Amino acid sequence: MQLREGIIVKSQKYQENSKIITLVNTEGLETFLVRGASLHKSRNFSYSQELTKIGYDFHSGRNSFNILTTGKVIESYGGIKADFNKLNDALLIIEATNQLGIHLSDFSTFYQFLDEILLLLDLNLYHPYYLLIFRVKILYLLGIGPVFSKCVECGNRDNLIGFDFLKGGMKCNECDNKNTIYYNQEVIQLLRFLYLNKLESLSTEVLEKLPNHYLEASKFLDRYYEHFLGYQSRASKIIKKMKLSEN
Repeated sequence: MQLREGIIVKSQKYQENSKIITLVNTEGLETFLVRGASLHKSRNFSYSQELTKIGYDFHSGRNSFNILTTGKVIESYGGIKADFNKLNDALLIIEATNQLGIHLSDFSTFYQFLDEILLLLDLNLYHPYYLLIFRVKILYLLGIGPVFSKCVECGNRDNLIGFDFLKGGMKCNECDNKNTIYYNQEVIQLLRFLYLNKLESLSTEVLEKLPNHYLEASKFLDRYYEHFLGYQSRASKIIKKMKLSEN
C-alpha cells in the first residue's frame, strides 16, 4: 500500500488516551485523530510525536476529525532531538510552519524545502544560520519576500543605502527619507545572500565563512515578520527566558 507522507508540526492530547496531530504535506496542513497515541506502549505513540516525518493512511471521520489508520516513522530527527540548540531551532521552524501555513499556496515546494532544512539541521554540526535560512526564504513562499536588489521607490539598483521596513525593501540615496531606514549593510548583505542563494549551495563550509551577525539578523527578521505578518514567536520568548535562567 502506498502511504502518504508528512511532517508532524503539532501534537496535543485529546480525551483520555488519544492525540490530535497536525502535519504538513505536499497539499497543505492536515489534522488527524490518532487513537491511543497517548499510551507509551501503543503502536500509535511513535508516529504521533511532534517533529517526526511519517508515512500514513487514514479514513474520513463521520462527524469531526479524520482518523489515522496506519502509521510508519520515516524520520525521527534523532540528531536534532539529541542537541539542545538544534531542538530549539527546529521547534521554532515547526511553530512557524503551523502558524503561518494558512498563508502558503505552493505546499509542494514548501514541503520539499522544510524536509531539506530539517535534514540539514539533523545531519550537520549545529549552525544558527539554518534557522535564518528557513525564516528568510519562507518569506518568498508567503508572498512577502523582501526586495534586496533595487530601490522600492524608483527601481534604481545603484547607491542602495538602507532597508525600509514599511516598504519592504531597499532605498537608494535619493529616495532615503531617514525615517524607517535600517542602515546596517553587513546584516542586509548577509540576509540578501541567504535569501538569493539556493539551499544546496549553502553548505556547512559556506556558512562557517559567513560573518557572525546572527543575533542582529534575527532581530531584523523579527521586525519584518511582525510588520508584514503580525507574527511573534511564542516559542522564541520561552526559549529566551530559559537561556536567561541558565545564565
